Amino acid sequence: MGSMFQECLKLENIYVSNWNTTNVTSKQSMFRKCENLEILDLYNWDTSKVYYFSYMFESSYNIEKIYV
Repeated sequence: MGSMFQECLKLENIYVSNWNTTNVTSKQSMFRKCENLEILDLYNWDTSKVYYFSYMFESSYNIEKIYV
C-alpha cells in the first residue's frame, strides 16, 4: 500500500476502514503530500504485519481527525 494515495491533492476525506489489511507490510508514504486531507478512517485496519510506516503522513498538514 506504499505511496497508494501519495500527492492526492484534492482528496479531503477517505473512509477505508472496511479494507482487509491483514497481509499488508508497507504503508510507507501512503498519504504523503495529501495536502487537503482532513478526515481519515482507518478504524478496522490490522497493522500487525506492517514494518514500513515512514513518511505515511508527511506534508499532510490539514488532517483534523484520524479514526484508528
